[in-house]
Amino acid sequence: MPGAEDRFCASCGRPLEAGTASPHEGPPVELLADPTDGADGPDALVELLRGFVGRQVADRITLEGGRPEEERRLVTAVFADLSGFAALAGRLDAEELQSVVDPVLAGLAGVVGRYDGHVEKFAGDALLALFGAPVAHEDDAARALHAALDMRAELTRLVGLVPTGSADELRLHVGVSTGPVVARTVGWTARMDYAVLGESVILAQRLQALAPAGEVYVGASTRALVGEEFVFADLGSLTVKDRPVPVAAFRLLGRGTAGTEEGLPLVGREAEQAALTDCLGRARAGEGVVVRVSGPPGSGKSRLLAEVGRAARVGGATVVELLGAVHAQSPYRCVLPLVASALQHRYPDAEDRLDALAADDAAPADVGLTAVLVGRAGAGDALDPRSPDLVRRQLDAAVRAWLLDLVTRGPVVLLADGLQSFDTASAEVLGQLVDDPVAGVLLCLGTRDEDGPRTGTSLRLPELGAGDVRELVAAELGLVPDDRLVAHVSERGQGNPLMVRETVRQLRLERLLEERHGFARLVTGAHTVPATLEGLLAARLDALPPAVAQVATTAAVIGLTVPPALLREVTGLSPESCARQVDALVRADVLRAAPADGVSGTVAVWRFENALVRDLLVARLTTRRRQRLHARVADALGAVDEPSEEVVALRAEHLYLAGDLAGALPWLRRAAVHARRLLAQDSAVLALTRAVQAARSVAPEALAELATDLADVWAERGEHARARELYREARRRGGDARSWAGEASVLRREGRYADALALLDEADAARAGGDVRLLANERSWALSVSGDLEGAVGALQVGLDAGDPTDGVAGLLLLQLVRAETLLGQLPSAREHVRRAIDNLERAGDRAGLCTAFRLLGSLQQTSGELDAAATTLIEGLRLATQAGLMEEMGGCQLNLGLVHADRGDHRAAEDAYRLAGITFEQAGIEAGRAMAYGNRACELFLLGEHDRSRTLARRALALAEQVGNQLTAADVHQTLALVAEATGDLVTAHREAEAAVAGFERAGLAVAAGPSRELAERCAP
Repeated sequence: MPGAEDRFCASCGRPLEAGTASPHEGPPVELLADPTDGADGPDALVELLRGFVGRQVADRITLEGGRPEEERRLVTAVFADLSGFAALAGRLDAEELQSVVDPVLAGLAGVVGRYDGHVEKFAGDALLALFGAPVAHEDDAARALHAALDMRAELTRLVGLVPTGSADELRLHVGVSTGPVVARTVGWTARMDYAVLGESVILAQRLQALAPAGEVYVGASTRALVGEEFVFADLGSLTVKDRPVPVAAFRLLGRGTAGTEEGLPLVGREAEQAALTDCLGRARAGEGVVVRVSGPPGSGKSRLLAEVGRAARVGGATVVELLGAVHAQSPYRCVLPLVASALQHRYPDAEDRLDALAADDAAPADVGLTAVLVGRAGAGDALDPRSPDLVRRQLDAAVRAWLLDLVTRGPVVLLADGLQSFDTASAEVLGQLVDDPVAGVLLCLGTRDEDGPRTGTSLRLPELGAGDVRELVAAELGLVPDDRLVAHVSERGQGNPLMVRETVRQLRLERLLEERHGFARLVTGAHTVPATLEGLLAARLDALPPAVAQVATTAAVIGLTVPPALLREVTGLSPESCARQVDALVRADVLRAAPADGVSGTVAVWRFENALVRDLLVARLTTRRRQRLHARVADALGAVDEPSEEVVALRAEHLYLAGDLAGALPWLRRAAVHARRLLAQDSAVLALTRAVQAARSVAPEALAELATDLADVWAERGEHARARELYREARRRGGDARSWAGEASVLRREGRYADALALLDEADAARAGGDVRLLANERSWALSVSGDLEGAVGALQVGLDAGDPTDGVAGLLLLQLVRAETLLGQLPSAREHVRRAIDNLERAGDRAGLCTAFRLLGSLQQTSGELDAAATTLIEGLRLATQAGLMEEMGGCQLNLGLVHADRGDHRAAEDAYRLAGITFEQAGIEAGRAMAYGNRACELFLLGEHDRSRTLARRALALAEQVGNQLTAADVHQTLALVAEATGDLVTAHREAEAAVAGFERAGLAVAAGPSRELAERCAP
């Protein structure tokens, strides 16, 4: 393959005179070259600076006007060490040693530069190279491994150039690792260096020390980032110095293929697939077709082209993949597969196809030109260096000739993916094929930009819609995602398939998903930027001018949405200057304007186009810099005389993130109260979590109350384990009746009624302080769901007599009374009590309690036969509960809607409502609700004549009901099983199940409900 020794430009393929450099490349790397020779002035000073600190660091110093700020970065470190250096030093004079080692180190550094890496330091016979700092690329891990492979080959070449035998002992050992680092300048006034500090750099050195001569050892983090682009041997776990546990490591064997993930469905690209299928059909019919597929990285271009390739192969077409790559330095490197494929098809049995070509009188192209195209060493020596344009035209014509030869054997599909990284010579050849298509050839160009040739079909991949995102998330997890999870991933992924997939994987990796009963639920959306996306996003940010990047960073600290006035205040920029920087961010697709009224052009706020970009900007800041910026934002917000609730929440956040916990605590409490009043549960969780953490440090006396507040929210969202832990912490710190009642509510939701009642007895014995009516309320609930309705009513009367009958707690007690009275058939008093409860809860601003009121009012209306009113009430209750994430109320409204449908005779709609209720209860882990939903659904399936499904589901419901001690549900299910048995002729089972139903209803004090079961038992009696 042509390499650095060939006399051709590595970018465009033009032959070069001996000793001349490519016009597309910088001068050869020399350790001691004088960059100021023949120059003076500022440019010469920049060149001098580059000679000491490297091009990337020098450019940043020049652009930023001084010392670069410290920052966190994801870096792939390459540590390369020469063994044999000590033995060489013992044999050679110092100058002789320099003449051997300096060219070797310069050559290795040149390889690093070729992949746009940065040599941080030389240490004797070793060098440390960084990829990702000070400038990031989307494929830094891959660049590092390409460089490691090329350094190995470069050493072999360089050893052969020094005096015979003087460097034969030199061997290269390389270690590579990826991870977060802090990048900064270190030193003192007389000497400054750009350096990084992080565990990945140390691990790269440790892996290098373990690597045998000529080998490259790679850490697991780097291996995970490059996929199948390289070939590895798994070394298992290695014992590494200073590491407490062994680390996974891999031996780099060589380059592989950059494949696409075929396990997941191709979602949301049906129209584009259809268009490409049409193009393939036209090519098969003999037409020359060009199609251009464009879209941002991760939008699915590679996957779409791969699908076209698979379809073409099935149809018997020849498919050639022309892949752009960072290491495609040689001219015509990217069209080499085309020429190689044509040679293989023309001379399938030849040992040496170039020899076969030389003997072929009817060959489509000259053997010398073909040898250059396929990378035969030394082939370029025969070309005339005096006519570079002629040589280029001859090579271009040879490529086309081989394509014409290949297409004589059938249709050809050329997949040119990653067009932006093709070498210039290959790109020019493809441009000629675009201008003059070859009959029977489908040329598919995959590129990021919409700019370029417009000949042929152009397909721009749009963002995925919400339904497509849901499908992709479900396919990745193998589970049904909840709405919050889909919404979070949609916001973070911006409809980009790669970002969607990697965001889901990061959530699972950080254990931020609750996966249960076939469903996935988002616990919290606070997670780090996936390493697989960080390089892609960081490369975009590093392309921004420094002043623009600083404004972007400040905006990111402010938040996902950025008020213009606040941005100006924090940056200290004039309105004109700030507007210029923001305009640049809009053009770079970092920010977008959100109009004040949704219609006019007046900007209310700026908003980040991609939440992950904002997350990365914040993550790059060191703690010290980040806290400084948060403090500035908090100070700016503190100047507002009468802060709105939104400003309160913002100031709370920024004071907390600035590290001012004492100052943040009162603002966090205000923000949490407001969020709960609006049923903004995510905001409430965030504010209360921070308030609890702050109180642990600066206000332990407030911890019991705050822990209970946070536990209440977690319990409402079905996060029982989190809620229970916080309630117990509150009780240990002297929490009042609210924490005792809260923990009992968790036990009750889990179906542990006896444990809940025992805990409430313990609270009474401990004389828990606070509003003891909460204990009565929870006791009544536990008693009613376990079937003791009379006991529940008695507990409620005690509670109602113990305090203000018009406050919010009395409203909650009245709701439980409504539930019991509805079941007991006491409908007039239930109607009066629900009216009073709603009045109380509205006065108290308890919107969560109002959701419960809607559910119980709907149940009362359904029982009274007011089916239309019941449906309206329950739909509104379901809307509010869904908005707030109140899982128990959501499931309850769905259950009661099922009852309304059943009373209307629409058993299929009822069955579906119960199915949805079951899903909600499954997600929340509410076992009693699951039992009711399964039991009711089994009854509807019986009425629909689906007896086998009804029996199976009823048995599941009965097992759950008996497990949690829910007598009413168990009695209902026994009744359904009796009906199924009667319908299928099993009268013995029908009698037994009906008798069990009668006993259950009577134990619950519902003699009227037992009537139908008693009649069934009599009908089926032996």
